[in-house]
Amino acid sequence: MNWARRRKRRARRRRAGYALAALAGVLGGLAAAGLLLPAEHERVDHALLARPPETVWRVMRLAAADPPHRLVIERTVDGRPGLPVRTVELVATGRGTLVTVTERSRVRDPLARVMVRLDRRRGDLGRLLRDLDRRVGSDARQAATGGGGAPLP
Repeated sequence: MNWARRRKRRARRRRAGYALAALAGVLGGLAAAGLLLPAEHERVDHALLARPPETVWRVMRLAAADPPHRLVIERTVDGRPGLPVRTVELVATGRGTLVTVTERSRVRDPLARVMVRLDRRRGDLGRLLRDLDRRVGSDARQAATGGGGAPLP
């Protein structure tokens, strides 16, 4: 092997080392930033549904009970509370019901804390509100009565 090839090989290895060092530096910086962030994380999303709170409550619970203004959905793991905890609030407005969903969770991994805060999508909450809107909208009677029975007001 001649000296030119050795020189090129050393240069490639040096560039690869620099790239790995830069990647390690970025990951270390993100981990340090994650350690500074609180473990608790809260995400909020809203939707305005064109139905009264009673109808929205019936669709959510599939029951004909008087609607509360707040519903807390908490998951349990082995009999102990698990995260995330979702709170659904219903507020009557002139045009329908304002549904606010708040999700509280705990993120233990520092890198994941940074990624959660950088993620601007509201996937789960948006999907929950879209599904609720769809069920309240065209399929409200069927969803609220379990497929049959008396129609909703």
